[in-house]
Amino acid sequence: MKVICCGLKWWKVVENRVFGMYYGSHPTVLDDKGRITVPKRLQEVMERSDHITWYMTRGYKGCLYLYNLPEWEKLVSRVEALDPLDPKAHDFLRLVYGCAMDVKVDRQGRMPVPAPLRGFAGLDRDVVLVGMRNHLELWRKDAWDAYQEAKGAEFEEMAAELLLRGAAGGPRSAASSPMDVRGQGETTG
Repeated sequence: MKVICCGLKWWKVVENRVFGMYYGSHPTVLDDKGRITVPKRLQEVMERSDHITWYMTRGYKGCLYLYNLPEWEKLVSRVEALDPLDPKAHDFLRLVYGCAMDVKVDRQGRMPVPAPLRGFAGLDRDVVLVGMRNHLELWRKDAWDAYQEAKGAEFEEMAAELLLRGAAGGPRSAASSPMDVRGQGETTG
């Protein structure tokens, strides 16, 4: 095996993989010109990852999805695989592409939210940017709070179902913690 990348270049790859994730919920405010101020931590991730242009479209549960260019291209390739002659797929294509708009974060860290998308999501003054690992969601604060309250009660059940079956490729022993994603044979010693 021959190593062709090292030093700063290798660190950049590791840094972007580890620190290039979007996580957390970040309250912010929609100003009179329809812009949000991106919280500083998210700005830092965006700058480090060179994610200045974002593709904003409608999302589930009344929020907006925000994708950087590489993630938008991944979504587009998945959407393009749908059969355009299938009426449901055609409707989905129309809603994803017909509502999508590209936006840029300015030097002051502000991001415009186009009026049609503000209307779809019912955005007013108080909003929340939610990190979803490789993309962001933009929610009305009251809708985000209600969603968390409604789904919070289901958290343990979701974790048990998704993590127990996903990490090991099948069901785990009932004694395992749902948040324990180590292999079944490992011990904590």
